[in-house]
Amino acid sequence: PGTMCAKARSARARKDKKILFSNEFYSDMEQEDMLFAALVRSPYPSGTISSIGLPDMGEGYSFFSWDDIPEKKNVKTLGVETGIFCNRTIAYRGEPVGLLTGPDEQQVAEFAARVAIILEKPDSDEEEESPVPAEKAGSPAETVAFERTVRYGAEDDQTFEALFTGAQHQIDGVWNSTLHPLSYGEPNGAFAYVKGSSLYIFTSTQWLSQLRRTVSEVTGIAPEKIIITKTPVSDLNTNVLWRNSILAAQVAVAACRTGKAVKLVLNREEQDRYMDNTAPVSVIYRTAVAKSGEIIALDATIDVDIGSKNPFAKEIVDRLGIASCSIYRPKNLRIRAQAHFSHRAPFSINLSTIDSQVFFAIENQMQRISEKTGF
Repeated sequence: PGTMCAKARSARARKDKKILFSNEFYSDMEQEDMLFAALVRSPYPSGTISSIGLPDMGEGYSFFSWDDIPEKKNVKTLGVETGIFCNRTIAYRGEPVGLLTGPDEQQVAEFAARVAIILEKPDSDEEEESPVPAEKAGSPAETVAFERTVRYGAEDDQTFEALFTGAQHQIDGVWNSTLHPLSYGEPNGAFAYVKGSSLYIFTSTQWLSQLRRTVSEVTGIAPEKIIITKTPVSDLNTNVLWRNSILAAQVAVAACRTGKAVKLVLNREEQDRYMDNTAPVSVIYRTAVAKSGEIIALDATIDVDIGSKNPFAKEIVDRLGIASCSIYRPKNLRIRAQAHFSHRAPFSINLSTIDSQVFFAIENQMQRISEKTGF
C-alpha cells in the first residue's frame, strides 16, 4: 500500500506541477536571510480591541495584522467564515491578532509576548472552562451550530415518554468526557517565500485544494502561481485539516509583504491548546428497562462544545449520534444531538477516536443498568 500511495502521489505531481511532495519536515527548512514568525494572540476571551502596542523592536522586525492583508480578510471553509486575523472583536482567548516576524527566532518570540493589546471596554477575564453540561442541552438557538434528531419505534414524543412511565426500571446517567491526546510530532505551521511571480509554500497540509484556494483569496496571487510542497503529516485531527490553511495564509501575507522567506512553527503549547484540543462531549442517557432485562426505550441527549466556530460541526454531531448506541439495539430509540458555540478556541476531533467518547458513555450506562437491575 505504501508503494501504491507513493506512485499515486507521483502521478498527481506529474499532472499538477504546482503540487510537490517532500520527506523533509517544513520546520527543518531554511533559506538565507529568512525570517522567523510568531503569532500574537489575544489574552482575552472576548472584547473589542482599541489599540495594539508594539515594543521597540528595531530594524528587521515587523508586525502584520488585519489591515495588512492584501485581499480577502475572511475565508470560508465548508461555508463557515473565518478571519485570517482578529478584526477588533475577539472571539476566544488565544485568537491570533497578528504575526510578528524577524531574523532572530528567540527575539521574535520575546517581542510577541510583549505586545500589549488594549480593549475599548475590558470584559470579564474569565473564560468558560467547561462545556455546557448535558442536563442543560438545548441551548438558546443562537448558540447552536448544528443539531439533529434521529428516532425509530415510537412515532411521537408522547408515545415515547409513556414507555418510561410504564417500565419496570427507569435508569438515567450523565457522562462527560474530554480526550487529551499527547502529540510528539512536528507542530503545525508553514514555510513560504516569493520567487518571481510565484509563491512557494511548504507545510504538512492534508487539504491541498482548500490551502491553495485560501492563500489565493488572501494574497490575490493566482492559484496556478502558488506552488505547494506537502511535507510529512503527523496529526489526524480536523483542526489540522482546516486551520493549517489559515496558518499558511498568515505566513504568505508576511512573505509577500517582506519579500523574504518566512517560517512559522507553533510551539508545543500552541499545538496542544489550539490544534490538538479535542471537543468536550456530554451525554445524558435515559433507559426504560423491562422486568426481563430488555431495553424498551433509550433516549440519548448529546451536547458537544465546538468552540467559537468549526466547519466540521455537522460531521462531529453525526459521528457522535451514529456511535451513541454502540452495539445495542433498543426497541424504541430517540437521539437528540447538538453542537454549540462558546468563547473558546475551535475544538477538533481526532478522526480515529471520536467514537470512543460516546462508547465510554454507553458502556457506563449499561454498567449502571446492570447494577440497578441485577442482570
